Amino acid sequence: MEDYTRQLAYYGLTARIKRLSDTLNAEARAIYAHLGFEIQPNWHLVLLLLKDRELPVTAIANALGFSHAAIIKITQSMKEKGFVTSKPDKQDARKQMLSLTDKSKSVLPLFEKEWYKIQKIVKECSDDGFLESLAYFENAMAEKSLSERFKAYDE
Repeated sequence: MEDYTRQLAYYGLTARIKRLSDTLNAEARAIYAHLGFEIQPNWHLVLLLLKDRELPVTAIANALGFSHAAIIKITQSMKEKGFVTSKPDKQDARKQMLSLTDKSKSVLPLFEKEWYKIQKIVKECSDDGFLESLAYFENAMAEKSLSERFKAYDE
């Protein structure tokens, strides 16, 4: 049977995006396991952000467009595995400043080498038009949400 979500076109969009995300995450976990990396797929963004600096959770959340709670969850698991450390901000003790540990700094070049390979493979499966379309869609949703557009549709 043909993929029903493809037949649905825009009706199936969220299911297809979710499926693609799940597939990419599962594949990344399989690659990391094969390489013996003790990391999760969503850690690479945080590792790259903290590569040359320390940042508060809020700045990481804003840079990635993730919720504060999601970043807390990600970085907590990174702390447990010894990849990230935190300390209170000197100006505001309520904020936690996150930075890479010596462990993560020592393995980051190896991670980056493998991420580059993964990036090349993903690029083989898409084209620049895909990223442009994705950016267009993200910008449109940031400008005016789906629910706002829906409410205004019948006005």
